[in-house]
Amino acid sequence: MRASSTLRIRFEARLVEDAVLAAEGRMHPLQRLRFREARNRLYTRQGDDEEREAAFERFHREWFERLGLASPLFDTIGRYRHVHERLRHALVLRATRSAEEEADLRDPQRPRGPATPVLMLRVRPETVADGPRFRAFLDHELCHVDDMLDPAFAYDRSADFGGSPAARRQMHERFRILWDLTIDGRLVREGRLPGEIEARRLEEFRRLFPELGPRVEEAFARWFRGRRPDQATLMEAAAGAAPLARSAVCPLCRFPYVRLEGGALLTHEALRAIRADFPEWTPDAGVCIQCADLYRARARAGS
Repeated sequence: MRASSTLRIRFEARLVEDAVLAAEGRMHPLQRLRFREARNRLYTRQGDDEEREAAFERFHREWFERLGLASPLFDTIGRYRHVHERLRHALVLRATRSAEEEADLRDPQRPRGPATPVLMLRVRPETVADGPRFRAFLDHELCHVDDMLDPAFAYDRSADFGGSPAARRQMHERFRILWDLTIDGRLVREGRLPGEIEARRLEEFRRLFPELGPRVEEAFARWFRGRRPDQATLMEAAAGAAPLARSAVCPLCRFPYVRLEGGALLTHEALRAIRADFPEWTPDAGVCIQCADLYRARARAGS
């Protein structure tokens, strides 16, 4: 499969074949007739099984490109700077269930020399055959990978939560939804996802953070609409909100955190903006990093 700038992309042969077959129903009737006739002729092709299999693979790859099924990936990669600039190889594999669809980074098996991570995408043929759905999947997953590659996000694969297995599972789930909703919030603001996704994410957030009670929508909005946090902030929020975890509650959004930012670190303009919304708040009470960023941005916008 052709390369995107310096990133070489390879699609698994079985995924290519199944995606083309899944796209057959979307073809124009005459195009579908030509496709079916050409494919049927391959069954009568002379040669051994290995030669026939190679002919089928070439045929499906030709139609895969003719139908533009890889175009969403080539187009989307260019929008994510760290993915576009830092990776050299991508492998797209066939998933059998929607729960298996994901993007991740894998270290190549190299005996020596610097190892550049490989982008691994798992996706169902039905998703690849549906251009809009494939683009939405790629935007969300590649945004994840771009965060992982961004030094400012400070991604650490080895970072983990302590506690019992049940507590770790809960914290991982909270961490996942917090990261997901920050990604979807960015995509909605950029016009790459419909606004309806916000309601779905809110319900997931409400389910995972029931202790927020009537302040859940306010807390959700600060994550969905705020600046992207780093991994440590996401982990602190997920752990700080877990039952029995030692945490401090932000006096503004009422969301539990492992630690709060001191009000002394805020500008005078940000302090005035907070007091306008929360007259009883004092700098000594502190504020979470999400609220601090929100009021810093609001102060800059008003200046």
